[in-house]
Amino acid sequence: MFDRGTGIAMGSLGSVVSGNSVANNDVGISGAALVSDNSLTNNTTGLSFFSGGGYKGNNIPNSTVPVAGGFNLGQNRCGNVICPGAQF
Repeated sequence: MFDRGTGIAMGSLGSVVSGNSVANNDVGISGAALVSDNSLTNNTTGLSFFSGGGYKGNNIPNSTVPVAGGFNLGQNRCGNVICPGAQF
C-alpha cells in the first residue's frame, strides 16, 4: 500500500481551514484550530487534530475514521449520520 499523503496540513493551531473539498488522501485535513464547512470524501482519516482544535459544518462521507481528536462544535455529517459528540 502506498502513502496518499495529507490533503491540507496546517502547522499551527492558530489556523482556520474553511470551504475546501478534499478527497482520496490518508488524512484530509490536519492540525488546524478550526475546520469548518469543508467536504472531506474518501480519506482514510477525514480530520486529524494534534491537540485541541474544533470542527463544525463539515461533510465527511466514506472516510474510514471520520475524525481523530478535536472538539465537535456541531452540524457535522459523518457519512449519512450526524457526527457523535456535538457540543450545543
